[in-house]
Amino acid sequence: MKSLRWRFLIISALSIALVLTSAGFIMIRLFEKNLERRVEAELTNYVNQIAADLKFDKDGLLLPPENLSDRRFDLAYSGLYWQLDDVEQKQQLRSRSLWDYALPLPVDSHGAGEVHRYFLPGPDGSTVTLEERELLVSTPLGVRPIRISAAMNYETVTKARSQFAMDMIPYLLVLGIFLLLASALQLTLGLRPLKNVRLGLNAVRTRTKQRLGDDFPNEIKPLTEEINKLLDTQDETIARARKQAANLAHGLNTPLTVLVNDAEKLEELGQNEMAQELKTLAKSMRAHVDYELARSRITPEQGQRNADGVPFVIVGEIVKTLQRTPKGEILNWNISVPADIAVCVDPDDLRELLGNIIENAVKWTETEIIVSGSINSDKLSLSIEDDGKGLEPKLIESILVRGIRHDQKTPGTGIGLSLVREICDINNIDLTIENRQSHGLCVTLIFDMAG
Repeated sequence: MKSLRWRFLIISALSIALVLTSAGFIMIRLFEKNLERRVEAELTNYVNQIAADLKFDKDGLLLPPENLSDRRFDLAYSGLYWQLDDVEQKQQLRSRSLWDYALPLPVDSHGAGEVHRYFLPGPDGSTVTLEERELLVSTPLGVRPIRISAAMNYETVTKARSQFAMDMIPYLLVLGIFLLLASALQLTLGLRPLKNVRLGLNAVRTRTKQRLGDDFPNEIKPLTEEINKLLDTQDETIARARKQAANLAHGLNTPLTVLVNDAEKLEELGQNEMAQELKTLAKSMRAHVDYELARSRITPEQGQRNADGVPFVIVGEIVKTLQRTPKGEILNWNISVPADIAVCVDPDDLRELLGNIIENAVKWTETEIIVSGSINSDKLSLSIEDDGKGLEPKLIESILVRGIRHDQKTPGTGIGLSLVREICDINNIDLTIENRQSHGLCVTLIFDMAG
């Protein structure tokens, strides 16, 4: 089980069950001991009453006690009994409650006034708890020992104990449920900072926040500080890598410019073949440098974007720029993009993506550029259409490969649409290129909308 919540709840439930079960047994035992003490006190009282009421006839024989107030002594097998034993006279008196049963007192020695307690077989198959004292009593026949016993069915204690347990169980269950709910509440409150860490990381991922905040408990704060340090290191590494790639690309531009100038000088000297070869080589190298420079600006992962892009704004900027070009001035621009909709793409990457596609459409269109968008559930579908000649179906896939151009006469490097494919792959954008039913090409992009 991977859930911390369920692990803690199961451990809490087992702990609560163990504690309440142990507490239940302890309370039942304490109740039983208290009840036993009460029974013993009651039996001691009866023994003392009987001892105070001892009487003998003129022949020295015991007479039944007359001043016992508890009527259970007169009811057969009532559970409360007394018995008098005169060992020397071999006389035994019993309460009516014993009926025809005699309590089997053990033969043991007694100190003067010493109290003995036993568990003995009682009438009707019962077990009794018995208290006995042996007293030296002055009788008409002289001083002799008399054993005074009072007994009570132990079933009285066991029934009371069982009833106490049954009465206590519902309260223990209610207490257990309350403690379990309290543990769940405590766990929820205790894990809330971790939930806030998750929400904070999601905010960082979606670029609504740059870093986790400081409003965390002391136990969680070291974790959030390490996460912030990791994010700082990541940003520094990405920035350093981009800067190095840009520096490398810019560093190569100067030698390439010198190489082109040397080619032109050779061309002036009549070395046309070598000059053309150098120009081709320089052009290829410059295309490669431009491609790597463009790639260095692309966000390497969707989760590392600086913000969410807004297609309405970026399309407007691109169209405004292209309308100032000689061809853009004469084109009919039909733009219908939903406003105030953000997508999960870095704004710079979205600008590179849409810029390459729209610029490519301008190259091949004849009279019109159509940029339209529609929303379906949590997706934004954006289409860029031109009314040019279109492409043969077998060439559609090849135009996304870097350096491949289906028309060598039109200026270009062939790297723009390959960047389009790379940006789409990084940002999980569905890219479709197809010929329009009339004529021209339609490029469709499907974005995940930012939450």
